[in-house]
Amino acid sequence: MTDKKSTKGRKGVRAGIEGAEVVVFPGNGDNKPAKAEDSRPPPGVSRRFRMDTSGLYRKNGDDKQDTFVCGPIECLAETRDAEGNGWGLLFGWTDRDGVRHEEAFARSMFSGDCGELRSRLANGGLTLASGPAAKNAFSEWMAMIFSSERARSVARIGWHEFRNGSVYVLPTEAFGRSDERVVLQQESPEPDLFGVSGTAEEWRNRIGIVCRGNSRLVLAASAAFASCLLTILGEDGGGFSLVGASRLGKSTALRVAASVVGGTPQAGAEGYVRSWRATGNALESVALASCDSLLCLDELGQLDPREAGDTAYMLANGSGKARTNRTGGARAVSRWKVLFLSTGERTLADLNREGGRATKAGQEVRFVDVPADAGAGLGLFELLHHADEPGELAEYLREQTGHLYGAPFRIFLRALTDWIGKEGHQSVREALRCRVVELTSLYLQNRPEASGQVRSVARRFAIVALGGELATGSGCAARPVAVRMSRLSSNSAISSPRMAKAALSGGWIARKQKFLRVTVMPNRRANGSGPRCVRAGSDGKSSMTERWAGRSF
Repeated sequence: MTDKKSTKGRKGVRAGIEGAEVVVFPGNGDNKPAKAEDSRPPPGVSRRFRMDTSGLYRKNGDDKQDTFVCGPIECLAETRDAEGNGWGLLFGWTDRDGVRHEEAFARSMFSGDCGELRSRLANGGLTLASGPAAKNAFSEWMAMIFSSERARSVARIGWHEFRNGSVYVLPTEAFGRSDERVVLQQESPEPDLFGVSGTAEEWRNRIGIVCRGNSRLVLAASAAFASCLLTILGEDGGGFSLVGASRLGKSTALRVAASVVGGTPQAGAEGYVRSWRATGNALESVALASCDSLLCLDELGQLDPREAGDTAYMLANGSGKARTNRTGGARAVSRWKVLFLSTGERTLADLNREGGRATKAGQEVRFVDVPADAGAGLGLFELLHHADEPGELAEYLREQTGHLYGAPFRIFLRALTDWIGKEGHQSVREALRCRVVELTSLYLQNRPEASGQVRSVARRFAIVALGGELATGSGCAARPVAVRMSRLSSNSAISSPRMAKAALSGGWIARKQKFLRVTVMPNRRANGSGPRCVRAGSDGKSSMTERWAGRSF
């Protein structure tokens, strides 16, 4: 009986299979098997999550409400450094005021509960749910997210070399040509002091024009533009210190220099200025955050006298201390190149003396003291323009630098990187080096016996002058500039760094209004009708300054 039922059952199954019909399910009308890539979620999306205009949600099934995770956020690219390490993600989101934010985060921050990552996103205005389920969902989403787009990440601002060219990176923008987008990715980012307010034209017409006729202001603004040339030229860092009594206007010059490069909405250009009141370790991070740009430091007297000499070496040499990591191995040494501008009532030699240390020649070469008093009875100023007294002009500049800052430096970088992109990095470097050599030789043409230390000081002034020349947008004033600057050492011998500083800083600054205008006005023909002609080089080819001509602000 059992065998008979079993046989009959098999016949019934076989008959059912033979008489079966194909049923087409909705959404799969072509009845084709799904490919492996079709089952994979699109970049930045998981099948467990959904994103709409209100934010990111974790799906909980048909009968449960989805869990809100955070506001709308998009993964723009995956990042990695030039060596293929330091992978991360570039996110973009809009805060509740409608302001767009983009920031790169290392994937090492995605481990655990992502607490630090959540804090930085919240600081940028992204709405984040606070419940345990939402936090777990956020960590889950971060762990599985990916993107087909790629970007190169760098850990500091300034110049970076890639296979296809050089790129200058600021916290929110990169200048230059690259196959991929280049972004700043830092584990502990510094506050962004490279803000922009107003236009370069407004800066030139309200601040730059006041520099004309005022040597210390020209020095300050020229140094700001020249700061990004050190790496291209292959020069070491260094700087200048405006020294003089209180209320001469030293801080005014510092604010003018800062207004070229950046500032903050809260303090204007003054927000870009740093203080000497810091430890040596803190100044390392400050210098790294100002790499290839101007480092403005106020009140040298606040620096610990025992650290003054070592700090001067550190800033100029561009290298921090060697330190060990948690496992006892060597950390990567921080490296930078900065041109710094300082103010103070005392010189570096005064601080060394107070600290019981001798001032070395190398320190004097790297840290050049410039008298803040212009000698015209007007403190730092020589020409008051529309003002009736120095205090009125200083107050005017304080007001203008409070809301006009940052734009000139970005225009300058854009013109410089365009030039490099068209003619090549090596060609631009050679042209700039030739001009620096020419200026340095003119400064010292009557002093062939000048020592290497003296020549180093002269070369630094030449680099600053070059920055000012390039910032005018035309090189037609180059020859008159060189001729007048060559008169610096005509009346006195230069046999030591101290004497060199006196001759180069005093003479160069005293005559500056005759040859350097620093984005104040485009150079004009005698009749004021347009740019003057530029002479070709001795080889008949266009000169460096001619190739720069036309790139005015």
